[in-house]
Amino acid sequence: MSYDLVHNSCILSLFVHGVLSGLYEWDILLNANTDMDLIFEGNASRCMESLDEYLNYTIHIAWKQFKHEFNRNYSDSKEEAKRMNLFCKSFLIVRKHNMAYNEGKELYKLGINEFSDK
Repeated sequence: MSYDLVHNSCILSLFVHGVLSGLYEWDILLNANTDMDLIFEGNASRCMESLDEYLNYTIHIAWKQFKHEFNRNYSDSKEEAKRMNLFCKSFLIVRKHNMAYNEGKELYKLGINEFSDK
């Protein structure tokens, strides 16, 4: 999938969210690449390094959304990198769980919240 297609898909998803008030942007980001069965089992400090280009881009968009939505500011770049990696791990756990929910393998959905960088 090309960068332009990914970028346009993300722009479209944000537009759709603005038009359809019942659609929540975390659902769009968490389901952005549903054909991939990603399982992350590793150190949170290396989360971003383990991703392919498409998912890395998606998580960067989600990270910016998270910081904006929950008014996050970090003391320095080291702290922000630590929090981003924790967010990455949380994002992937939520994403994997919600994919299982969409397949009928789980009874409830998870979401991104103010604790997703902890």
